Amino acid sequence: MSWIRLSLIFLLLCLYHSVGMCGMVCGHAPEEIERLGERMYREGILPDGSPMKAVIQGDIEVDGTMFSCASCHLRSGLGTLEGTVVSRPVNGAKLYRPYSLASPEVKPKWRRVPGWMQWTTERPAYDDDSLAMAIWTGIDPAGHRLNPVMPRYNLDDCDMEILVQYLKHLNVDYSPGVNATTMILATVFSDGVDKEKLDTMLKVLEAIVHDRNTQGRQQEARAKGGPFFRQRRYSAYRRFRLVKWHLTGPREKWEQQLERYYAQDKPFALVAGMVKGTWEPVHRFCEKNRLPAILPITDLPVISKRDWYTLYFSKGIYQEAAAAARWEIRKHGQPEHGKGREVQVVFKGSSAIAAAKGVDDTYQLLLHREVPVLYLEQGDQSFWRHVFESYDVVFVWLEQQDMETLAKVMETWHGPLPRLYLSYTLSGDAAFDSPFTREGVRIAYPYRLPAKERIYIAPVVNWLKVRKISTSYPRVAAKVYYIGWLLTGVLRMMSTDFYRDYLLDVIDMMNDEVYALAVYPRMSFGPGQRYGVKGCYVCRPAPGGKLADCSQWVIH
Repeated sequence: MSWIRLSLIFLLLCLYHSVGMCGMVCGHAPEEIERLGERMYREGILPDGSPMKAVIQGDIEVDGTMFSCASCHLRSGLGTLEGTVVSRPVNGAKLYRPYSLASPEVKPKWRRVPGWMQWTTERPAYDDDSLAMAIWTGIDPAGHRLNPVMPRYNLDDCDMEILVQYLKHLNVDYSPGVNATTMILATVFSDGVDKEKLDTMLKVLEAIVHDRNTQGRQQEARAKGGPFFRQRRYSAYRRFRLVKWHLTGPREKWEQQLERYYAQDKPFALVAGMVKGTWEPVHRFCEKNRLPAILPITDLPVISKRDWYTLYFSKGIYQEAAAAARWEIRKHGQPEHGKGREVQVVFKGSSAIAAAKGVDDTYQLLLHREVPVLYLEQGDQSFWRHVFESYDVVFVWLEQQDMETLAKVMETWHGPLPRLYLSYTLSGDAAFDSPFTREGVRIAYPYRLPAKERIYIAPVVNWLKVRKISTSYPRVAAKVYYIGWLLTGVLRMMSTDFYRDYLLDVIDMMNDEVYALAVYPRMSFGPGQRYGVKGCYVCRPAPGGKLADCSQWVIH
């Protein structure tokens, strides 16, 4: 009896050991495999930290950091077309089933068309071994040789197994927020934002959702009975459901509130959004949860070279300051002898700090030095006289209520005026008061010039009238309107591949936008680019809220 018990215990231990090792690759747990495989796929870096080695065109040795998998097959693994080179999908859902030019939904209807029109399978499904062989040698399961521009990677067995397991599980299941009929979108707003701006954003979003959903009956009927060659396109249609996340209390508590909202309704993406102050808490939450945030309405985005999940209209106030600094350096070069230096005058707030950083980063990049900062404490007239006497170039990052003392000094100042730069977003209409219309003053202006903006915004205004939406903030309405236009086109291009990373990949591949975007002259994304509008004008304020002597579009 004791031998039987010992045998059972031994068997249980073996079973436990096998379960504990389930998913282990070369001693790595599944979570570690995903991390290491993701780094190999996206950055071309091996688990030991060295670059992956590969060969292209048969004999050209390259580092994987030069040709990472994601650079051609995208982060989502859904592939792309670049010139004449087709990079096919490499995510698990596509690799581990036969590949043909027709989708599985179309195959049952092949019998309805002549045989010469029927597509044939191009390759059988991959398995782990054939996928490793393709990465090593460039030969697919059907024996076809892959394009020679695809790197043939020199990986040892363990590294190959990690990469294969990563690809096997890459975007196998649809992302949260989508089911057979509906896509959930969320928008977020906080206490303290302008009420009319918020109402404008919400009403336009609701109108976009309503317009989308009124197409539902027709689109869903087409998905069931439309022509076979368009069935995949029609079956991609989903109704929208918009959820609203209201953030309250101190900013330190916002992420906890976002987590609670997210647990209740996991959306496919955040759209628009408006919070008081910097967008940083929402940005950080989206990075953590890999949740796309599409074009929040903010002048204080997070400035980052690595983060990926938030797409911004622009770098906001930072961008206005950076463009002003770049224009000053291009126009005047090094400061003149004599007073011989620049200064920034700022109030103590996140907006002015963002502007000051924009100037500093630009001067560091182009001239390898910083621009000193003076904080506006009392802001009395003696302070400004000292500034005017001591500096050649003054970047003024003040809000409208702080401009009054400066205006009084400028009215009575008869000596040489330093070159003075303002931000339209910060200074607003105060920048057009008569003291600031002097020759030495310039303002960074981030929108289309007014004459053209009126032309481009007119269709948006008409769209609002039809839907009985009135607002004093047409720019906010135009930005949200553009988000609706963007989503319509992007979701059509995505077809039924409802993966969050692919949503961002598709936006990255879109053509430059110049006509549907009313308030900016142009906008474009690209691989890794997270700020669509990349410059602004530098103009002289003129009486009556006009702009004069405007520069060309200054790329920051």
